[in-house]
Amino acid sequence: MISIFVLLLNIGFSTGKETDRIDWKKKPTFGSTSLELDLTKSKLLLKTKAEWRSDLVVNFKDSRAGDAGSFQLEFSNPPKYGFIDCTSSSFADKILPVPLPKPDKSGYRVLVIEQNRIGGQGLKISSNGTTLLDFNPQKDVCSYRRWDSYWTKKKIKFDFWSDRAVSYYSIIPYKNCEKLNRTLAGVTTKPELPVRHGVSVTMKCPKRTVNRGGETGVCMDGVVVASSGSPVCVSETTGQVTTPAQSVTKSPAKPIDWTKKPYRGMKIDFSTTKLLLKTKAKTGDSLRLNFEDSRGLDAGEFGLDFSSSPKYDFSKCTELSVSRASSPLKKDLPKPDEGGYRVFEVMKYGKSGKGLKISCNGVELITFEPSDDVCKGWSFWKSTWEKEKVRVNFTFDDVIQYVATVPYYKEKKDRYITSA
Repeated sequence: MISIFVLLLNIGFSTGKETDRIDWKKKPTFGSTSLELDLTKSKLLLKTKAEWRSDLVVNFKDSRAGDAGSFQLEFSNPPKYGFIDCTSSSFADKILPVPLPKPDKSGYRVLVIEQNRIGGQGLKISSNGTTLLDFNPQKDVCSYRRWDSYWTKKKIKFDFWSDRAVSYYSIIPYKNCEKLNRTLAGVTTKPELPVRHGVSVTMKCPKRTVNRGGETGVCMDGVVVASSGSPVCVSETTGQVTTPAQSVTKSPAKPIDWTKKPYRGMKIDFSTTKLLLKTKAKTGDSLRLNFEDSRGLDAGEFGLDFSSSPKYDFSKCTELSVSRASSPLKKDLPKPDEGGYRVFEVMKYGKSGKGLKISCNGVELITFEPSDDVCKGWSFWKSTWEKEKVRVNFTFDDVIQYVATVPYYKEKKDRYITSA
């Protein structure tokens, strides 16, 4: 997610009555029909009455009509998406991280596809004013090994080949930036506003004041996005801030990129990321995690039994095997959310980082740091638990449905400054 500071009154496109004034065009009869689109200058709007199991597909092309990536959205339950030749080779297989907005009164949804940063080949996908995806094609995002053969190309055309959902489309130029927020009275820009989308500006405080905040930004679809924060103009004589305090709120959290539990397990780096597990486990079910080191050798196993009195164990430490957990959970399991899910969080723990902390729905359940005192009766615990965990398998698990990995930390500057 991009850290941005919004400094303008005009926040760009919004759905609702404004969509009635858009010059909608019917989708071409033949899906292979190529249409002009320069995402550096315009955004693509799609109007759909998609029904159950319909697939929305947009294929991008470069100047030579070569593939420049495709986006697919499957209207299933839950909805799934795919950036073809990046997150998947041919189909939508990832769970949409946020709910799809409901259709309007006429049954339509409007999807917006636009450039998510100046000079990049990433995309932002929105629907009815809600950001669904913020996609930046790069090595750690794209599992498809030849992703850079497609997603690094400039997108100047598109077609609807294989699409079964779009009814109408429209291409809307990005808006110019007209003026700064009213709370920044007296602040000027170079070049002077208005400026076109994509133009960088420098912000300058009034005479006899000093800028103690940010001073550079770029125009993005009617909004000046600051590089390092809003200008803070301070009087040279009194030292008081002359620009009123900005309205600051936290930016939306980056949506979790849930994927179906992989049959053959997955890589994990507990030094930088934590593991999330999504389950609808019920009484009588068992959650199992098998860890491996870089050579594929046993690096420990965790088990949690969803009994009337939940129990857990760590193999070759608290118990030889976790096939039947025996250590009572000291805290109550949080209740499932409205969708019936619990989300478990697994992360490194302890001075050595070889231990694990297990939480559920924000409640810390277990802190485990292997040692002679903890692993009583199992003198060989070191041969397992002192290994570096680089992979997790779900061979004996029967309850985990979706998994994700997220960084331990987030940018502290991830804030939005909006109009007063």
